[in-house]
Order: sequence, then C-alpha cells, then structure tokens
Amino acid sequence: TTQIISEAGLTIGDSDRIFDFLLGGNNQNFINNFISFYGYDIAGLSAKSFLKSSVNFRYEFFRHNYISLTANAARAENDLFNQGKIFENTKTGYALGYAMKSIIGPIEVNYSWSPDTKQRYWLFNVGFWF
Repeated sequence: TTQIISEAGLTIGDSDRIFDFLLGGNNQNFINNFISFYGYDIAGLSAKSFLKSSVNFRYEFFRHNYISLTANAARAENDLFNQGKIFENTKTGYALGYAMKSIIGPIEVNYSWSPDTKQRYWLFNVGFWF
C-alpha cells in the first residue's frame, strides 16, 4: 500500500503562540494543532504556518503483520511564503516501522530519524485513539 498525504496550516494575523502548529513525533490524536512528523520530537517544530507532505509505503509480509517506510518533508515558518522562496529551510524526516493487528487494536513500533538534526527516536503506539 502506498499512501501520499499533503497538509497545510495557515494562521492569519497576529496570535498567541498557543495557536501555533506543532509538528513532530507520531501523534495521531489530531488535537490542539499537533501534527505528526517523523524525525523530530513531539512539537519539535512550531510556527504559525506549515506545509507538509509525506509518503508511506506499507507491506503486509505475513497476515496482519506489516512493515513500513515513511518519508516526510515540511516547512514550518511564521512567514511561510518567504518572498517566494517556499522550499527554503525545508525539514525532512524518515521512519522504518513494524505494525500488527491485535485484539486490542494496532500495535506499532517505529524508528525515526532526521538528517537535519541527527536525532533518532523510537515511537510506540498501542490501540486506537479515542
């Protein structure tokens, strides 16, 4: 399975930082402007606007067992358009994962890293978000 996702967020006018978009980690509980972004810690990138794209390749190698490879790229800036230089300062991150379907929902383990920060993270997810 191949999944391609593009997302964008834009804040108009001046606002408090509490309304910033927060990119990073494997947050799938879409609340309070948190956006999943492999290769960075939760809320590792924050700004008033963002553009993000990701590609996820997932392969079922055994019944209910999957491996995945994900690449994502984003720009998170207060001035997203940057006088026409919208690809300047683009951040990237990657993840390699294993997932399985279980009686309590999906169980996932992802190893993520970013060449920008040289950071590496192990991410775990058990069950469904409510």
